[in-house]
Amino acid sequence: MANLLDQTSEIENAVRLRNQQLKTLIDEHTQLVFNELSCLKQRHLENMETEVDEIELKMTILKSFETYCSEIKSKGSFSDVCSSVDELTRRSDNLKTENDEYLSRSDSAIEIQFSATDQGVFMTRSSNIIGQIEDMNHTF
Repeated sequence: MANLLDQTSEIENAVRLRNQQLKTLIDEHTQLVFNELSCLKQRHLENMETEVDEIELKMTILKSFETYCSEIKSKGSFSDVCSSVDELTRRSDNLKTENDEYLSRSDSAIEIQFSATDQGVFMTRSSNIIGQIEDMNHTF
């Protein structure tokens, strides 16, 4: 009887140890997934920030051109306006082309997915993730 108690006690300790090992492994793998997700998030946020900066720069350029045109119109002489038409038209066409190119870029939506590991890979009806207790006569 003492032998049975010693064996079951040793097995209980082994099961607890295996349980703790698996919990640790699961925690480590969870942290790896969170780290990967964090890196993806950071990369996309940086790309979005760059995009915002680019839009703000384009807006500044357009506003500057608009201000320049308004000043020529309001402060310039008839001769100044007439002599600037070709230059302003060329610059306006260039800005329109640049903006059209920018707006026609294909913006792909950000899509991040999580796929859980199939439990069937490591669990079947006849096995346990922790392990099995074996008796020389029976399998539990």
